[in-house]
Amino acid sequence: MRAQVLAIEAGFEGSTGGRAWFEYGPAAPRVSRFPDHGPPPGDQLGVVKPSTRRDLVLRIERARAHLHNHLDRAVPLRELAVVAGISQFHLARYFALLFACPPAAYHRRLRLHRAAEFLAAGDGSVADAAELIGYSDAVALCHAFRKQFGEAPRRWSARMSA
Repeated sequence: MRAQVLAIEAGFEGSTGGRAWFEYGPAAPRVSRFPDHGPPPGDQLGVVKPSTRRDLVLRIERARAHLHNHLDRAVPLRELAVVAGISQFHLARYFALLFACPPAAYHRRLRLHRAAEFLAAGDGSVADAAELIGYSDAVALCHAFRKQFGEAPRRWSARMSA
């Protein structure tokens, strides 16, 4: 499943014009035209002023980008709050509203997808993948991988290479 988030409330003028949203998943982010129906972007944040809503979305986007840039280790909420320039409470609350999951779950999914890409490419062992994404050992990665994808990493990579 892919989480969708609005990048900027208004004024994102591309070749399509109008508002746009970003789609994040295991692949690189891509921009698509925001549909003409539904609530205005950022409305789920409960912020009244459009300028405040835009600022908040940009701060949360800064935290999300930080998570994407640090897949090699766990990123504490305190560090994300400093990067975003808002309190830990508000970061966790608004991040979950925009991305439909808490920052830690989002980051764990990103890291596990990075490990899955590594294993699918046949670049190394499960222990190498664990080291790449900052897990303490292969057992910890196997447990998290099985929880996320429903099968063991070795079986998953064998199925992907076949």
